[in-house]
Amino acid sequence: YIVVLGAGLSGDKVTPLLSARIDKGIALLQKNPNAVLILSGGQGPGEDLAEGEAMAAYAAAQGVAAERMLIEDKSRSTEENLRFSRALMDGARPNVIVVTTAYHVFRALLLARQQGIRCVGFGAKTKWYFTLNALLREFVGYLHLTWKKHACAMAVIAGISFLIGL
Repeated sequence: YIVVLGAGLSGDKVTPLLSARIDKGIALLQKNPNAVLILSGGQGPGEDLAEGEAMAAYAAAQGVAAERMLIEDKSRSTEENLRFSRALMDGARPNVIVVTTAYHVFRALLLARQQGIRCVGFGAKTKWYFTLNALLREFVGYLHLTWKKHACAMAVIAGISFLIGL
């Protein structure tokens, strides 16, 4: 399975950011003849239809056969993209590729691991001017996912510093 994560629409049209993800998913599909493309994304504010539906229409226009696509159209976050896409897959331990934008791969794989999904990630390229803002957002997202580990580490460091200072 090749899961392409949604990234917002402009009305009913895929954005350049989202089309890059879909194009990467299609390229991987062509290299994996037994794979199925899962186009994952629900309908957000300002969107005329679910991202998954628009993504499937885009992929079909690029020549992807309908029988090689599944649509996940309920998710509202990366965590839900992964959970709802996993529910569409057959088997206890399917082979999974997650496709997103390059700066988002790390956090997407962390979320997949938390859900017990074994997968590899591929990142689509994006315009350079999106990168700084996106990396800051991803860093905040990473801290949100791992704040308990960081808090424990800081407590241990503070404790050791206090003991050394005695």
